[in-house]
Amino acid sequence: QNETSPKAGLSWDFAPTWRARLSVGKAVRFPTVSEMFQGSLSGLSIVNSDANLKPEIAYSKELSVETTQDQWHGRVSLFEDDIRDTLQSQTNITVTPNISNIQNIPRQRNRGVEFAGAWVVNDQFNLDASLAFNNPRIVSNPNFPISEGKHALRIPRTRANLIATYKVLETLSLSAALRHSGRQWNTLDNSDINPDTFGGTSKFNVLDLKASYRLSTDWRVGLGVDNANNATYFSFHPYPSRTYFLEVRYGQ
Repeated sequence: QNETSPKAGLSWDFAPTWRARLSVGKAVRFPTVSEMFQGSLSGLSIVNSDANLKPEIAYSKELSVETTQDQWHGRVSLFEDDIRDTLQSQTNITVTPNISNIQNIPRQRNRGVEFAGAWVVNDQFNLDASLAFNNPRIVSNPNFPISEGKHALRIPRTRANLIATYKVLETLSLSAALRHSGRQWNTLDNSDINPDTFGGTSKFNVLDLKASYRLSTDWRVGLGVDNANNATYFSFHPYPSRTYFLEVRYGQ
């Protein structure tokens, strides 16, 4: 089977510092060999294979308005991802016995809005920020009908980032980043009511810190800590707790 992935964008500079842009595109993911042919037997559970899987196709649209002023840049975007035949492991409960395998979910859709900006406060201090609201839904899934209308897997309701960078000296800069991810689900019927445990998918608020020092034109060293607040959160497995790292970089 052959598919195309066309993309198009149209922009309009409707004022000296303002631009509107409309983008549309189609993306295709074909099923892998293992998804089509690799079944399994584990205890009393049989996972069938399906050589007739369809490719997963996403139709994406985005309308954005952005502006660039003297010391800041801002953007707001409305977006929609309309995904057909999502490739997903699930159980077909409409047949007896039930069949578990990689199946095509006929339609999922994610609509949302994103705000993003960058501010140069002064020669030493700048900020970058983004905030997104998502409404991901399973629109049609006749093999597992109780999932229809539920939140799609592992797409958080909210996502936000705030990054601050302070240049102490020409050779030394400090940065701090706050990362937020809202509630999300790891089951198609959203039955995972306790996300903060192994197998769940947690919301989280994480602080990352880093100091970067330029030794010369080509050499730079950095010292930092990820998850400085030592948050405990999961994406099926637990994420790393507080983690220190040392970075040495050569090159422009």
